[in-house]
Amino acid sequence: MIPSIDRRTFLTAGVAAGVASLLVTAAAAQSITDRERTRWLRDGVGGGAGRVARGSALPTTALRVRDRGDRWVSVGIDPTRSVDMSIYFSLDSAVLEPRAMRNLAWLGRALQTELLGRRYLLAGHTDVTGSHDHNVELSLERARSVRDHLVGRWGIDPDTLYVAGFGPDHLRDPGRPTAAENRRVEIVAIRDILR
Repeated sequence: MIPSIDRRTFLTAGVAAGVASLLVTAAAAQSITDRERTRWLRDGVGGGAGRVARGSALPTTALRVRDRGDRWVSVGIDPTRSVDMSIYFSLDSAVLEPRAMRNLAWLGRALQTELLGRRYLLAGHTDVTGSHDHNVELSLERARSVRDHLVGRWGIDPDTLYVAGFGPDHLRDPGRPTAAENRRVEIVAIRDILR
């Protein structure tokens, strides 16, 4: 004999199964995204599930950046090997929030494995609020916050991470210059050290 189930129990079980399915699907989608981001940093933009990432908005010529000892160094970057990370900051802040640290987990894992030993630029950005000079310094502090987290939490070799601050010069959303998504850190592969 099959036990009878009332309508409420049936609907509750169906909703619970649906929520569990959505959570599994969301987790799978996140891991695919992490794999794609890692591949873009390793191999360059393109391919993968019919999606194409945009390259970095940074210039392709030599950039002056800071090394681990905060010394100026000239580097050549590969703008096709970049990811604009979802590491956002509060207005006028370089403090990493808990959700930002969670978003950095994929990068920490990738730098320990598939990207081990490669050099990357952490490029800080701001929105247009405030003076240009202040924003350039703030964006550099944001890049340093990300580097310090990757070194301290994930044990990444600090000699592989360079930092630079570009202030509001490369907005993610130029149509909304004060939008939160402009306050971010981008990671770009370094092709060579020009010194």
